[in-house]
Order: sequence, then C-alpha cells, then structure tokens
Amino acid sequence: MKKIIKYVVAFGAVLLVLMAPTAVNAATHHQVHQVKAVKLDPENLTAKQEAALSWWYIWKHHSLMAMSGENKVVNQLGDAKGKVQVFSVKNAPEYAKGRYGLPQAATKVWYVTLNGKNGVRYTQVDGKYFLDGGDGGFRPEPVTAKQMIDQAKQDNALNDIIAFSNNMKVVEK
Repeated sequence: MKKIIKYVVAFGAVLLVLMAPTAVNAATHHQVHQVKAVKLDPENLTAKQEAALSWWYIWKHHSLMAMSGENKVVNQLGDAKGKVQVFSVKNAPEYAKGRYGLPQAATKVWYVTLNGKNGVRYTQVDGKYFLDGGDGGFRPEPVTAKQMIDQAKQDNALNDIIAFSNNMKVVEK
C-alpha cells in the first residue's frame, strides 16, 4: 500500500512539473490578448469616434434594416473601413444634406460610409445630433452623444465602434 501511495504522489509531482509551464503560458497568453476596457467620453469624442458612433446608432436603431430585425450591416463593424466626409451645409451635395429636415442652424453635415457603402448623414446643433431618417432626410428628434454611448454600452458595442473609428478616414470637403 505504501508503494502505491509513493507512486501516486510521484506521478502527481511529475504531472505538476509538466503542466506548470503550460499553465503559466496560458495565463500569459490570456493577459496579452485581454481586451482593455473601452470608454467613449461624450464630452471629448474625436471626429472618428463621433462618426463611428453616429453610424452605428443610425444603423442599429433608426434604419429600416434595424426595424425589420435583419441588421447584418452592424455586425461588420469590427473589420470595416469607414470614411466620413465633412461638408459645409452650403457646399454639401444632396446625398449628404438630405431632401428635408436639416436644421436651419446646422453649419456642417457629415456623411459616413462603411466599406464604401451603407452611407448615413448626421449634423450637430447645440451639442445635439440630428440623424439620418433613412428616407432621404433627417429625423426631427435629436439625440445626445451620451444617449448614443449609453445605448452602445447596453448593446455591448463599444469595442466594435472603437475598432471602426480606428479604421475611419476623415475627409474635409
């Protein structure tokens, strides 16, 4: 019986020694690839973050695809390339300023695309965002950056929005 106990203890010690590097490597690997907590500050959004957040919010919550429940476009954000064109209202083409609903106090309009398509428009007046209505104009009720960020947190979308913003190109027109 004592021999069996010795063998079991010896076998356990050998297993512990053999598995120790694997456990350390697994822990190290996990630490290296762990995602940092992502934050968006509604008071200090970069132009790229603002464009990515607005694009996500419009497609996720106001587009016809969002309303139909078939919103596969939003799932592409992590790997997507974005482009935001910034126009003065005076020089903006119709596709950017829309056919109706642009607030009179707006001085700029932003047009954001994902991988060269799925474009949306938005503008800002007094810290509020007037977003694309999906039908050629702007929605009459504005939202704040905080409202969009809170919704992104609720939907666990901050990492994708940050990734999209990092792949965003800003073009002033």
